[in-house]
Amino acid sequence: MIVAELKPFEEIMNMIRDREKLLILGCGSCVSVCMSGGEKQVELLASALRMARNREGNQITVGEKTILRQCDPEFI
Repeated sequence: MIVAELKPFEEIMNMIRDREKLLILGCGSCVSVCMSGGEKQVELLASALRMARNREGNQITVGEKTILRQCDPEFI
């Protein structure tokens, strides 16, 4: 069984502190079902990161993409 959970938002913010560009890549398979990394979560995270960085006066360019299955090389 695959179990996935969202990383705390503050931890993500700390990880990208010095970045100007970011790509959030989601998976349309298992993590979509457990609502921790599918297309909707990619959209929400990207939006939240943009808003948080704008509040800090430090804009970021965030790309968003969701592929069908990250675990299968045939789909990448």
